[in-house]
Amino acid sequence: MYQFFDHTGEELFDSEAQALTDTLTDRTAVREVEQAAVSLQASSLEDLLVEWLNELVYRFEVHQWLTAGTALKIAGDTAGWRLDGTIAGERFDPARHPARVLVKSATYHGLSVTETPDGWRARIIFDI
Repeated sequence: MYQFFDHTGEELFDSEAQALTDTLTDRTAVREVEQAAVSLQASSLEDLLVEWLNELVYRFEVHQWLTAGTALKIAGDTAGWRLDGTIAGERFDPARHPARVLVKSATYHGLSVTETPDGWRARIIFDI
């Protein structure tokens, strides 16, 4: 189980991307070889986190993309939340990336995103 205590929402979303990659394979073996732009919108921060992780699951399933790092900007107001940025990583290579657990999706079951005095904290469950 991953629990991250970050200072910004961007760090929280980056940490969750790292947790997903570490669930799929050995995260330390994934290099920042390519970059791709990402832009998402959602009505709440919780929805944005689920959209974000499911976008990364989609990229792995369809393009065999593994995320090694992110550069994100997250903004929100009463109209909703937006994530814009870049993901860095590379395509899955079974010779270098041992398969661990295949993730189907990020779920809303038990989902929580809260700001604490120490930063942001999230709890999310993956469907495997």
